[in-house]
Amino acid sequence: MKKEEKKKCFDFLERHGYLEYGKIIPKAIFEEIFRADFESTWDFLGPFLSLKEYLEEHGYLCTSENLEPGCLRIFDADEMADRSNVIIKNMVRRMRKLQLCFTNARVEEFSTKDYQRHLHTSNKVSMGLHSLQSNLAEI
Repeated sequence: MKKEEKKKCFDFLERHGYLEYGKIIPKAIFEEIFRADFESTWDFLGPFLSLKEYLEEHGYLCTSENLEPGCLRIFDADEMADRSNVIIKNMVRRMRKLQLCFTNARVEEFSTKDYQRHLHTSNKVSMGLHSLQSNLAEI
């Protein structure tokens, strides 16, 4: 989905009063925006996720959890901080798992080039995780 398409969708949602904290955007609105029937195709998924990301970049943290497929809920303003903390915890957990994956990889089976790339990426993951944890501890 191109940036101008995302902007048009964003403007549509804004014009029709859907960009409010705590609001649920129904599936029918997305079907209208994407001109797709969510029941018959998965073609909407890419644009749907792309628009969700665009909304979040513009201050509307969203979720589709516990909703009918194709719907999106914009978090209430007071929920955003709590949800952000959950996202941060999950991100740290995923990075730890990634670090373990790199640590436990069977590097003896790697070519020299692959081993170097593996080592470089492993260092980036370790340093990123350490930096993130260090910065979070100071907050």
